[in-house]
Amino acid sequence: MSKILLCILQVTIAFFLISPADYAARAASAIPSGTYKYLETSGEQTSQFYWHISYPEELVEIKVDSTEYKTVNRCRKDGETVFWSARKGDGQTVSAVRNGHELAVTRVENGKQSVKTYKIDERPWFQPISYSLHDFLASDRESITFWSIRMDTGKPVVLKAQKTGTDSLPLENDPVPAVKIDVRLDGPLSMFWRGSYWYRLQDGLFLKHQSKLGPAQSMSTSYHLVGKVDG
Repeated sequence: MSKILLCILQVTIAFFLISPADYAARAASAIPSGTYKYLETSGEQTSQFYWHISYPEELVEIKVDSTEYKTVNRCRKDGETVFWSARKGDGQTVSAVRNGHELAVTRVENGKQSVKTYKIDERPWFQPISYSLHDFLASDRESITFWSIRMDTGKPVVLKAQKTGTDSLPLENDPVPAVKIDVRLDGPLSMFWRGSYWYRLQDGLFLKHQSKLGPAQSMSTSYHLVGKVDG
């Protein structure tokens, strides 16, 4: 039996041997701090971006650096976002903070600043889906709804995440056990956008994303982890 087939067999067996308690303990583990490189494909365009995770004080900070935008996310360890900012390549910025049942969104366009406050309910605000579902992965819940802000409009929307099973993804030539989560717009608008996210079973590290946009689901985007770039 080849080494590759043996690895795949071991991963498959591992899926059936993992108990719910063991799975929860693994998914709740901290993701190693550092910088990770991803490749993104949108249509025929390919680019790369860097995802950085650190743990300042009692928070988790996620930074994303790409040619189109740079974002900073500060979350509690349970995944709830407390601050988010994004800066596009043309200099336009948007940032947000939560105060109870309100999200205050600040936009700066063409040198002009505007602030708009949106009323929301008690559901959590999860801005970096690459991290904020970390505790949900470790829970026994099958689905969760949450608020997230659209980068293009700065408006909050309700999304629904649903666990759909386990998978095996290649990472640096080795198969990695992963958990798959499907995310959609909640309610009637679900037909306009849906995405799938894969997270490493061991610690919840974001591995891969695929999404489709539009009523016909004809516009697709995907990105996947290449590897850790700082050891």
